[in-house]
Amino acid sequence: MSDSSLVTIPVGKSNKIIPKVFWFWVTAEVVLFCLDVVFNYGKLIDVGAIRRMCNMAREDGIGTWVSSLQMLFVGVTVWLIGLRYAAASGEPAWKVRMWKFLACFFAYLATDDAASIHERMGTTFEKLAKRGGSGGWASEILAAFPSYPWQVLFMPIFGTIALFMAAFLVLEIISRGRYSFGELWREIWTTAVVARGAGRL
Repeated sequence: MSDSSLVTIPVGKSNKIIPKVFWFWVTAEVVLFCLDVVFNYGKLIDVGAIRRMCNMAREDGIGTWVSSLQMLFVGVTVWLIGLRYAAASGEPAWKVRMWKFLACFFAYLATDDAASIHERMGTTFEKLAKRGGSGGWASEILAAFPSYPWQVLFMPIFGTIALFMAAFLVLEIISRGRYSFGELWREIWTTAVVARGAGRL
């Protein structure tokens, strides 16, 4: 069995599946929002453990678990796209590498969201900066930076990758000339998930 047969879905079937997947995740987001409003802010059950579980802003809540799943599913989808490009004749190797790189990036985001890697690294960076004294470059950056310490480390990296990803997708749109309905839904869903993940980070 060839690689293309493993990752190829008929266009008609994909046009039906992708909107269903998209609306499934939209429904999940609405449910999470309602849980947050009713149980956390509304205090329907005024128990700290329940409120923390339903609080979308907490890293140990249901929202983070759902966000990690979203990132993982996007990573798997993007990896399958890379395999499809690898199996197709005439596709340049750099496109295959770019799809696989993006797949690894989304897989990392899933791991990061679940394990709070960025926050732990930010805390470590802040403590090391304080040990270095007020005259060190790290402490000066943190003193001037108005937001979380982890953003000093990760935002330049994430921002650069986001710019490359945006440029790559624009080039893909231009090279294809047009999108099928299923492909359009895929791009909308991916963009929405990335925006939500960036907001959670």
